[in-house]
Amino acid sequence: MQRFLKRRITVLTVLLVGLVGVMVASGGDLDPPVGPVAPTMKTLTEVEPRLAINEENTPGNTMFQFIIDEPGSYYLTHTVTTDEDKGGILVLDPSVTIDLNGYAIKYGGGAAGAASGVHAADYNDVTIRNGTLEGFLVNGLITGDRGLIEDVRTVECVVNGIETGESSVITGCVADSNFGSGIVAGDGTVIRGCASTSNGGNGILAGETCVVKECTSLKNVLSGFDCNDTCILSNCAASKNGLYGFDANLGVVFSGCTAAHNSDSGFRATGRSSFENCVANQNLENGFVATGSYSGCTADLNGQFGFWMESFSTVHNCTACINGSHGIFGFSGATITDCVLVSNLGSGILANADCLVRSNTCRRNGIGSTDGAGIRVTSHDNRIEGNNVTDNRRGIEISSGPNIVVKNTASGNVNLDNYVISPGNDVGTIQTSPVGALAWDNFEF
Repeated sequence: MQRFLKRRITVLTVLLVGLVGVMVASGGDLDPPVGPVAPTMKTLTEVEPRLAINEENTPGNTMFQFIIDEPGSYYLTHTVTTDEDKGGILVLDPSVTIDLNGYAIKYGGGAAGAASGVHAADYNDVTIRNGTLEGFLVNGLITGDRGLIEDVRTVECVVNGIETGESSVITGCVADSNFGSGIVAGDGTVIRGCASTSNGGNGILAGETCVVKECTSLKNVLSGFDCNDTCILSNCAASKNGLYGFDANLGVVFSGCTAAHNSDSGFRATGRSSFENCVANQNLENGFVATGSYSGCTADLNGQFGFWMESFSTVHNCTACINGSHGIFGFSGATITDCVLVSNLGSGILANADCLVRSNTCRRNGIGSTDGAGIRVTSHDNRIEGNNVTDNRRGIEISSGPNIVVKNTASGNVNLDNYVISPGNDVGTIQTSPVGALAWDNFEF
């Protein structure tokens, strides 16, 4: 027992000696150097080298509340309402970053304040982020080339909400109720994840070769999106705009875009463009008005045509239903294949000259009108092949020639008008059974 107690005492002694050593070591130098204690941490300026935007650091003039005239990073510390007739911030140097820090700059009133919320039009490489610009008599903000605009809201400005020069990036922004256009982007700009609503001009106006992704444009007086040549638009939506949902020039690529309830056509392109998996629904005029290529697109319930195309367009695997005129109109040299046309007030497909119309399904077109067919041909040199036309006012109607008509099937069209074809056309024999039929024959049943 005594041996056990001695062993416990020895262990406790060792532990106490070790603890004292740790306490002495952690206490630091017991004999510090002579002189004042110097700081060992970085200053806030060293950690985040930014300058507050205020009357002391960035004093303004008679036109602007603040002026930034040196490159660097600046931030807002509170919401600012400008003095009467003054704009917000004037930038007089490139390579400036302005963080609104979640706050707003608001116009303070007056009829003579011909200035923007942030004016950097004459300087490049300016970044503006994270805040609101409201009520200015010119733009919400304007930058030169290579601007970077992130998470900014512009509201009720008299000209445009956001305007940038070339090769800029605009992300996560909102332009609401500006009297001009919501967002105006220079050539080569990327616009991503933005919303433009109730503006007096276009929702988003993009220069040449811009990329517009995942944006919405709603209730603007002009078009939702107005894009110049060779732009790319993907996964964008335009609704209830005063003109077109999407209005484009030459060589524009659309993918996964939707246009609905616009006062003119859903999509319009004045030059050859490309449309993939796009939807035009319930637009007052046409679904699509453009020359180019269409794949996997849908046009339903539009006031006039589902698809209206000029010369040498291709339409593949598309659907047009319940439109107020023809489902698809191909003027000249069109290729229309594997499409579904249902319950359009005019014809399912209206082809003019030099068209290929193959493997389409046309049902219940022209019902309720005095004119309409599953497929209607009005001119010459068309090839009508392998289509299925059922329950239309007329099946296949051809009023001119020469054309070639082979391998089609027709049934249930009104008054048994399955094939209404004028003389001078080359038509495969119309059979009622495939038994004994030849490869080029047409069928009715």
